[in-house]
Amino acid sequence: MSNIVITQGESKFLPFLIKSKRTGRPLLLTDAIFLLQIKQNEEDLVPVISKSDASFSKTYADTGRIQVFLSITDTNQIAPGTYYGELRIQTASTPSMIYKVKFKMEIEPTGIPDGLIDEGVSIIVADQLTIS
Repeated sequence: MSNIVITQGESKFLPFLIKSKRTGRPLLLTDAIFLLQIKQNEEDLVPVISKSDASFSKTYADTGRIQVFLSITDTNQIAPGTYYGELRIQTASTPSMIYKVKFKMEIEPTGIPDGLIDEGVSIIVADQLTIS
């Protein structure tokens, strides 16, 4: 599970490079639908941050690269600590596939020196489900 570190109250794009676990090559995500959820505990039903498909930048989705913007409001509303993120990707292919990518997010208190913040994360696709 990869870690993303961000400062409380910081706005930031979270870039993702999604690769096939089998081949290691970037996935073609042009027509995919995305959902990002950040939860305080993995088993929580309600996320503290949720970003729907419309929030994602898909300019380079044909090369497996997407990004989503977290605003100052998003990161300011939650206390410093460890959170659990899940990126869900639903492909447009038939049959449709769902990929789930899990990661940890550390929210640091304001005042952490520059240079300790990650500039994104490269994630290999984890679980794959077929939708009928």
